[in-house]
Amino acid sequence: MARGGRGVRTGRAPSVSRFRIASLTIIFSVPFSLLGALANWYFWYQPRTWEVFVFSLHQTLETPVWALFSLAVLPILSSFVLVKLSRTIFERRNLRLGTGAFAVLVVTLVLASSMMAGVAARSYSITGRFVEGNNGVPCTWFVSFDGTTPFAQAQLSTNLIPNPGSILVGSAGEDITTFLHSVVTSDESICFGAATFPVGNSTISLASNLVFSGIPGATIFRLAPGTARHMMNWGTVSNLTIHGVTFDGDAHNEADASSRTEGELLVLRSPSNNHVVLDNIVCEYARNGACLDIGGNDLVVRNSKFIRNSGDAGASTWPVDHVHFGTSVGVKVSDNYFEDCTDTALAMDHVSFAIVVRNTFKDCSGQLWTYTSVGGGASTKGTVSDNVFMQTKYFGPAIRIDHFGDSTMGPTAVGVSITRNSFSNLQPGKYDLLELAWASGIAVTDNMIQSASTDPNEYAIAAFSDTDLAINSNTILNIDSAGAGKDTLFQAIVGFSVMGNTFKTAHVGLEFGCCASLSSDGVIVSNTFDSVANPIIFTTSPTNTTIGNNHV
Repeated sequence: MARGGRGVRTGRAPSVSRFRIASLTIIFSVPFSLLGALANWYFWYQPRTWEVFVFSLHQTLETPVWALFSLAVLPILSSFVLVKLSRTIFERRNLRLGTGAFAVLVVTLVLASSMMAGVAARSYSITGRFVEGNNGVPCTWFVSFDGTTPFAQAQLSTNLIPNPGSILVGSAGEDITTFLHSVVTSDESICFGAATFPVGNSTISLASNLVFSGIPGATIFRLAPGTARHMMNWGTVSNLTIHGVTFDGDAHNEADASSRTEGELLVLRSPSNNHVVLDNIVCEYARNGACLDIGGNDLVVRNSKFIRNSGDAGASTWPVDHVHFGTSVGVKVSDNYFEDCTDTALAMDHVSFAIVVRNTFKDCSGQLWTYTSVGGGASTKGTVSDNVFMQTKYFGPAIRIDHFGDSTMGPTAVGVSITRNSFSNLQPGKYDLLELAWASGIAVTDNMIQSASTDPNEYAIAAFSDTDLAINSNTILNIDSAGAGKDTLFQAIVGFSVMGNTFKTAHVGLEFGCCASLSSDGVIVSNTFDSVANPIIFTTSPTNTTIGNNHV
């Protein structure tokens, strides 16, 4: 019976003990949870204000799994360990270190639990790497919005915040450009999250040795409603890379600026800029001037889209370029898509050593590409190859090389190769496709050129006052509409070759025009005129010119 009685007491005691342990565990877990949240805020967020504490708690709750772990599971486990340890010590009356040491032990356990939550939170943070030229560039900051509050999370040790994982928090509703003033410095790589960042009247800060990296199609900087203005306007920068960001000028909600240049969206026009790379960006809905106005040395624009820069469908007072290059040396524009603007898709003024390759240009009212002397002298050494130029809604030429009102009477461009491109405008109407004026050393080679102009005074290729002009090995298809289709016009050309071309379905293949100095020193050989009513027309006859071996 004695053994049975002891058995009953032994059976009940653990049940009571377990109930007490569970109760104490739940009670102690509440301050553990609160202290964990406070520790996460104190050690990882700046500035240390109660507003930022609420923000840190909100960020934790946005991820349910993490919130459950950090605010419930971890505090419960920590309080359970504390209760079990305390019970063991007091039941065995083994508090040899004294009550003071026990208190220190309790405090240490609380702080350790709190810090575990913070450390785990930082390891859970978003990290990333941006790749340029096969070199991985780690992000130093991750910038995004939580509701209307901007925040920047340090991914690496920075001058502002030495602890990776710390979070700098802005104010609710703060303009992103104001917030970035505290983050953007030289030698930083700033990664932006999937968010739309409204841009007010301040411009985006830049610096040298800086990388801006976004999530293509998801990181959007959008001009807030007002008057068309600069979203980005900076002086001289070196080693700047912008990747994966959409810049939206919100043209419909902007009033016109006081001048064309004042309304340009992205402005990096300093001729002293050096090594600027714009990769996989979108620039759209600019209302005035240009979506991108840039200049400098070693400039790269690649894998990007420039679209819908039509000044709110033509409502703007000022015409809009997709991209304008001012004084520049060493430019590469590759693998981009340009569509719908009210001036020029790609304007290059006073540019040297430019490569324009594998782009698609579609529908700009003024023209699709220019290479001019505006702003400082002839543009030189240009290569335009393997591009698609098409007009389906406007009558502007695909290429225009001209003075554009510049008073300089020297050449507009020198040493330009235009090769392996496709040019087309199949609309009835009045237009040229290629206009080449006052240039020297232009070679148009191996291109497909298709026109359907219905005006007898317009041509697929119109050349005026050039020297050393080569039109070789092209296919020129000019759909003859009531005798108006004309392929090429030469006026006052000194030194030219027209060799190995195929002229098809035109009213006139090659015309030497009137009303200017005679063309001279040329070669017209080995061309094929297929279904061309008038292969060659001499309104004026070129001098010192060889003509032969052409096929009709």
